[in-house]
Amino acid sequence: MNKESTFHRYDRHHRRGEVVSCKVSKIVSDIGLFVELAEGVEGIVHLSDFDRSIKGEELLSYYVVGQKIEAIILAIEPELERVCLGIKQHKPRSDLGSGTDPHTPSPVTPKKPKRPNLSLKMAEDD
Repeated sequence: MNKESTFHRYDRHHRRGEVVSCKVSKIVSDIGLFVELAEGVEGIVHLSDFDRSIKGEELLSYYVVGQKIEAIILAIEPELERVCLGIKQHKPRSDLGSGTDPHTPSPVTPKKPKRPNLSLKMAEDD
């Protein structure tokens, strides 16, 4: 008897284009976020599938392990045990909070990275 994998079960209950709540489980600066979708099912939000207005590794400073986020399912590949997710393809609800009560604040509020204030002065010719 062939035992069904957790990814095959996940595939049966979820579809491409569906918005799902998940929890950040790992941050890899040159890849993106790994997220827990269900027990035994981890997905990935690749750097290229983040917010369009922010580029590269700067984006990862907006997220912390344990943070709850929303993403859209881009692909489920149970044979490869892979679920690909996107954030730029979905505008997250501001009321996600703890996932149980829309009035509960999020446990972590991501902070925008500080950018150095640069000013240039031109040397005057004597």
